[in-house]
Amino acid sequence: MLLRKRGDRPHRALGTIWVVAMLATALASFGIRTSTGGFGIIHLLSIFTLVQVPIIWWSARAHNLARHRTSVRGMVAGALLIAGVFTFPFGRMLGTWLFA
Repeated sequence: MLLRKRGDRPHRALGTIWVVAMLATALASFGIRTSTGGFGIIHLLSIFTLVQVPIIWWSARAHNLARHRTSVRGMVAGALLIAGVFTFPFGRMLGTWLFA
């Protein structure tokens, strides 16, 4: 989506799907707890997502394209880098499943 034409109907439709998926995933993550039953540091990323995704959506609707572009690029880079750092280290459940 980042490499194709922007602002057309498919871009807006895919963007809406992305917004719903990100919000649903962030909300669902609060059902996943640490082994002691509490929240982990990675839940801060979920809170960030719940704040940032509406800003991305609103900036697109308000035609503030510079803010929209910067926010989306930051969100994608953060999702790949920050979430990977918190999710895949050895000893964590997903890291163990993938690398064991």
